[in-house]
Amino acid sequence: MVFKHLTLTSRCVIEKYLNLGYSFREIAAEIGCQPSTISREVKNNRTIIKPKNPICRNYAECRKHSLCDSAGCSEQCRRCDLIRCVEICDEYIPRTCSDIEKAPFVCNNCQQQEHCTREHAYYLASKADAKSRNTLSKSRQFIHIDKEEASRLNDLV
Repeated sequence: MVFKHLTLTSRCVIEKYLNLGYSFREIAAEIGCQPSTISREVKNNRTIIKPKNPICRNYAECRKHSLCDSAGCSEQCRRCDLIRCVEICDEYIPRTCSDIEKAPFVCNNCQQQEHCTREHAYYLASKADAKSRNTLSKSRQFIHIDKEEASRLNDLV
């Protein structure tokens, strides 16, 4: 099968079917490409959305104090009302959903997304198309050759 470049229209189809819970195989059959193409497209061009109130993966075990350098602060940072520890702690690890680490790599059809406090990943056709075009444009900006190859080509011309 010849590689098929995905268009905005095909990306809209991918988004629609992900929202409906279709598998990569089913989406690929609809578009006329390989399931691996759909898988790479979704994983590479998904949009990660940070939660409004992020919680560190180590929240339950964290015992850090005085990250804010406030005088007389004796409160555990995770309970502080003055500053959000996730913004200043060098050991902050975002809580990600294990479901976005495996197919379908997105939360488009997740039943728990309204109540989830973890990072979300969505496949949004317009953003995926823009991201893909940007990546393609960047890859074509420079010639990736060393000085010797450039000199050889210069001598040839």
